[in-house]
Amino acid sequence: MKEYSRFIAKVSQALARERYSVRQLALAIGLDPSYLTRVLAGERNPPADEHIRKIGDLLRLDPDELLMDVERLPLFLRATGPLDEKDMQSLRRVAGEIRQRHRARRPDGGHDAAAKP
Repeated sequence: MKEYSRFIAKVSQALARERYSVRQLALAIGLDPSYLTRVLAGERNPPADEHIRKIGDLLRLDPDELLMDVERLPLFLRATGPLDEKDMQSLRRVAGEIRQRHRARRPDGGHDAAAKP
């Protein structure tokens, strides 16, 4: 299981700031309190995106930042209408950089099996 320390730290700090218990938060967003306790202890994976959005809303945290902290796409990228040319150029550039980093990490040097003759 991956470590989501940024997510855990932000939510834990916000719980203290907002004077919420883990139980109160879990019940308010429709999760089992023991599950959320285990998430915040690093023993379980983070909840579904909709629950993360609700956590952000209740604790006054940016839901998009929380989603990125658990390595998921931010909501605004999913819900936005057509991107303008400048946004598409930026997205292509960043996607290309990410693709190159991931390919460099692969043991086969980033070659797809389907592309081999």
